[in-house]
Amino acid sequence: MRTTHHASVWAALFALGCSAPALAVNADGTSGNYAAAAVAAEISDSSRGADTGLGYQLSFGVPLPIKNGAVEVSFYDVGRDRAIDGKKDYQTSLLVNYVHDLGTYGWSDKGFALKPFVLAGLGGVQEDVLGEKHTHFGVDVGAGTLIGLPWYGLAVRTEARVLSQINDQSVPDQDYLIDYRLLLGLQVPLMLASFGSDAPATAPQPIEACSLAVVDPATGRSDCAADSDHDGVADGVDQCPASEPGAVVNAVGCPVVAEPAPAPTDPVVPVGEPQSVSFQLNSFDIDEPSKTKLDNVAALLASDPSLRVEIEGRTDNRGSEAYNIVLGAQRAEAVRQYLLAKGADSVRLTTLSIGEFKPVASNATEEGRRANRSVQFRVIRR
Repeated sequence: MRTTHHASVWAALFALGCSAPALAVNADGTSGNYAAAAVAAEISDSSRGADTGLGYQLSFGVPLPIKNGAVEVSFYDVGRDRAIDGKKDYQTSLLVNYVHDLGTYGWSDKGFALKPFVLAGLGGVQEDVLGEKHTHFGVDVGAGTLIGLPWYGLAVRTEARVLSQINDQSVPDQDYLIDYRLLLGLQVPLMLASFGSDAPATAPQPIEACSLAVVDPATGRSDCAADSDHDGVADGVDQCPASEPGAVVNAVGCPVVAEPAPAPTDPVVPVGEPQSVSFQLNSFDIDEPSKTKLDNVAALLASDPSLRVEIEGRTDNRGSEAYNIVLGAQRAEAVRQYLLAKGADSVRLTTLSIGEFKPVASNATEEGRRANRSVQFRVIRR
């Protein structure tokens, strides 16, 4: 029965991890489940009469479908030298914690970014003292920082934790014990990101060669049909065969008369209402109209210190879920970096990659897919 219960718990965590499109407690640009390994130094409860303990910790994390949250399972093992005889006591613990990251700080564009986090949870603690083993209920709280590395989403992970347990067996006349741990380790995303990847979701099809080609003797250009005025429309369908060089023409080769563009107006950025920035397929480059909108956001932030911006990167459903999560993060980060360059304070900007999840329009049409290739943001007051 115990084995079946444990299997059900791990299966639920795995299913939750597969469905959660969060970036919580991950280095920038990565998402999904993660693993971490760390060495530990323990400052033991003073009543134990033991030296500082040395050990290790292994952790597995699953982002939750809530902003900045994750659930984490940690296995901890430590040995301590007893002051009375120099022999060792041991402690192992299995803990389940809720972890909440506090956002990204630093300079992501310069390769240095910090992501502080806090955690709290419960678990079981097994003590091996003077050769006798006994298990107790424990409460774990702590805080730490992820320091992103420029390789494959890896991050240095530092932590400080406090483990309190209800225990009247390890030390005479003591009903509870409190031990302190300092940890230093490495966190690895289990969905490795390929930074800067912009590979198309589907490979372009090769262009079939025509059976009879017309070759321009001056340029060497080969076409399946002649184009005497070089306007890109074959002579067979060109209704205006004497177009001026460089002229903009329509589908039948006739010049297009451009209508005067309307006078530009500064877009209004209402507080609290969703706004969007659109992107081309497989791109996170911001176009000029969107820059105008973001300039207004930066000006609004400068005028009111109580305003913040929530930024969500999105994609259509072409490509894999993993690729789209990374692309969504790159789009959100592009908007964040643009606002930072315009003087916005980093602590007032938060980013999240939604990827292809929770689309704002149907992916069944090109118009809907275009709407989903976007960053959705809101200016809020806090």
